[in-house]
Amino acid sequence: MKTPMYGLVLMLCLGSLFVSCKHQQIDEEGPKLSAAEQALKEKAMYALGRGDHAAEEVQWKTLLRAHPNSPLVAHAHIRIGLLRSKAKDWAGAHASFVKAKASHPSREQLIHMSYAHAQALAKLKRPKEAREQLAPHLTKLPWRSRKDAVQLLLKIAKKSKDKLGQTMWLASYIPFVDKDQQYTYQKKVIALLPSLNISQTQTFLKRFQNLRTFPANIATYQLARLYYDRDQFKKCYHTLARLAPKLRPNDKLKPFVEKMLGEVRGAKRPAEVMTLGVIYPMTGQFKAIGKSMRQGIELALVNYPQIRVIYRDTGSQPHRAAQAVDVLVKEYKAIALIGPPMPKTATAAAKRAQKIGVPLISITTKEKFTQLGSFIFRNNLTLSMMGRGVARYAFQALKLQRIGILYPHSKYGLTHANAFINEAKKIGAVVGSVMHYDPASADFQFPVRVLVGGQYANAHLLYAHQGKKMGRHQRIKLKKKALKMLKPLVPFEGLFVPDQAPVISQIASHLAYYNVGLKKINFDLNTMMYSSQERFRKIQLLGNNGWYHQDLFRAGERYVRGGIFCVRFFRESFRASVRGFVDAFTRTYKNPPLHISAYAYDTMRMLASIAITRRSRTRPQFRKALLRIRHFGGPTGPITMQKNREAIAPLRFVIAYKKKFRLHGVLR
Repeated sequence: MKTPMYGLVLMLCLGSLFVSCKHQQIDEEGPKLSAAEQALKEKAMYALGRGDHAAEEVQWKTLLRAHPNSPLVAHAHIRIGLLRSKAKDWAGAHASFVKAKASHPSREQLIHMSYAHAQALAKLKRPKEAREQLAPHLTKLPWRSRKDAVQLLLKIAKKSKDKLGQTMWLASYIPFVDKDQQYTYQKKVIALLPSLNISQTQTFLKRFQNLRTFPANIATYQLARLYYDRDQFKKCYHTLARLAPKLRPNDKLKPFVEKMLGEVRGAKRPAEVMTLGVIYPMTGQFKAIGKSMRQGIELALVNYPQIRVIYRDTGSQPHRAAQAVDVLVKEYKAIALIGPPMPKTATAAAKRAQKIGVPLISITTKEKFTQLGSFIFRNNLTLSMMGRGVARYAFQALKLQRIGILYPHSKYGLTHANAFINEAKKIGAVVGSVMHYDPASADFQFPVRVLVGGQYANAHLLYAHQGKKMGRHQRIKLKKKALKMLKPLVPFEGLFVPDQAPVISQIASHLAYYNVGLKKINFDLNTMMYSSQERFRKIQLLGNNGWYHQDLFRAGERYVRGGIFCVRFFRESFRASVRGFVDAFTRTYKNPPLHISAYAYDTMRMLASIAITRRSRTRPQFRKALLRIRHFGGPTGPITMQKNREAIAPLRFVIAYKKKFRLHGVLR
């Protein structure tokens, strides 16, 4: 009895297992369709096979109307959306895909329609929604569809100016191109990497650090550079330390990584808080400038006896300036440096200081000097700063309407002139005639004659020839007309001449020779005194700090009377900081200070004031302390350090009058 019972139980179990397997198979095939739904589906598929898109769309729409609760609703909306996309009806396609998403489609269906839906959104100028629609399903798409999807995402990123998106999708597209083209696309990605910030570069690396077709080492190096530029030296060091072992000996990136590692170690190198270094020309071509610079520094140190200063000579040679940086940092452990004033030696010293990671502040006038690195500072006026300042003062403070420019045809003159013209464009002012002259020549007759319209002086020959054929009465009329037309045609009411005082003296005398008068100044009212008829007959002379010398009056005081020029250090100022410095300097060295002495004096005082607080114990901390300087008082100040590491102060405009210089105004 037991055996048949066990056999019956076994048969019942096998039967139930068969039934469950059968139901599972039915579920996998999908829900059952009614005969009408099945018929509409077959008609739609038949139309699809024939390529009759209109008939297929009619069948799907009929199914949606007749059977709104059919399991094929999502599929029908997707097919209609795809057909609308082929017909370039982007709005209709988008509407169909939205309805499909509302019908609870499967994951496979969402992936299937993602590219077409994103394409429709992109055409409707909705790039953000298109990216959100396509990006999550990108890796699930078939290989060919994925290539088109990446191209679409790249177009969307370019139109929306999304730098991270462009970089990521360019890198994603590399596997789809031939090996010959992969290098070209890698170069495009590398060119875009510097435009990313730290978080964007980290996001990029997380996605592509294991991609064989893209050199992720370059992106890692770029991340380290971003850390370095933002003084995050610890993160920079760890990033480079992880990268260095991965590089092969012949890798082109290896020397750059080793160089930056050296700079980071230099920034972390211990420093003596109270030790400062000074690099200047004790010997060589510019030793006279070096002497004035050292006098200003030594005068500043009178009030800071606890500061230890180490001097090193450049010999006016760039390679010696770079060597001096190494000696001061490695042997004497200087926490900060004052760099040489001349452009070539200043550049060499700055490049070395940036590599080591030590703050260097220079009084050089070299353009774009602070762009050499985040540790490089400057405290001086550049040529372009003076050109911009004169333009603003002339048009805004003096209310001049049109200004001409006469400049030496050299880098010195071109920099002044271009800065003046660019600033005039920014403020909406008008620049009149522009003329240049040979800086090696002492004859300024031709450029001045052309500038003021004197080239028409030969016109009297034409009038004399015509006068022979006229009667007496007509000749008198012609003579009056000729005299009127032969007057100087000055097409401006101000003339900017950026050059040194002796040259300005000669140019001013040539202007007088051509009967070009100067505007009169009323010192009581501090305004220009001239009638409207004289506006373009008398001019206002304008200049740079090269005018600040008694040689300006060499050819005659009347030729330059009323000329206005810009300086930062004005010896005749009544400010207490200026009077105290000038008196102390004159008493100590038996001669008045030059502007370079004043700049060196203020620069040393800024560094010393930071050092004596003992709060900046590392070079990066000292650099940040320099960036925090605001309204630092001194003969060239008050000084404020900008984010671009340029020290700025109010620009003072001085007027020449009776062989003396008087303050005319201040531009802040």
